[in-house]
Amino acid sequence: MSGTFMALDIETVPRCEYSDLSPTVQAWVDGKLARINAGREEDDEWDYVKLASLDWDLGKVICISLGLYNESTGSIRLKSLIDREERTVLTDFNQMIEGFRGDYIHYNGLSFDIPFILQRMAYHGIFAADPRLDSLARYRKSPHFDLMQVWANWDYTKTKPLNVLANISDLPNPKDEMDGSMVYAYFKAGEFEAIKRYCEFDTATVLNLYLHLIRKQEVVPLERYEFS
Repeated sequence: MSGTFMALDIETVPRCEYSDLSPTVQAWVDGKLARINAGREEDDEWDYVKLASLDWDLGKVICISLGLYNESTGSIRLKSLIDREERTVLTDFNQMIEGFRGDYIHYNGLSFDIPFILQRMAYHGIFAADPRLDSLARYRKSPHFDLMQVWANWDYTKTKPLNVLANISDLPNPKDEMDGSMVYAYFKAGEFEAIKRYCEFDTATVLNLYLHLIRKQEVVPLERYEFS
């Protein structure tokens, strides 16, 4: 893949059902959920699906979306790698980044997307085709540009959810169509097109914010999003 910068976003789901876990892992999950939900309102409680989807040992990657900016057309071009089989998604992604020497743009990617990809690659015995993917040092802007952290100047108290910053910046909002809590249900139903569009929309939002807030360019309108 060519380009000086590329945005990415991932979608994840539980690797297996709770009932398929060993008693040891079930006990750990139960204890973890009890600690997380202590003092939470009922409508804000975590369940196994949310916990597993955010944990790279319990979850898996089902979709990776990539976004490139086409300066000649002023458009954002999007491509997704999606499959029930995680190894297929990771292998395809690895092929896409072989030879890429630009920066990876993401939103909270240093804490979630990139380590999740790397940890899942480890489970499959896959070495990253771009060794720079492993460069997860904080307070840097290359090869990883974590827009959430950079924009907040690495102050977690100043960070905002992607959809909030998108609304403030008058960008098209992917969360108006779908949110992450719906991904597993769509996955089980085989609604891959909906998952792909949601992931691509998030990717386009990250890239659009980067272009607007960091490179000081005009917001790219929705009609110039080239979904795959």
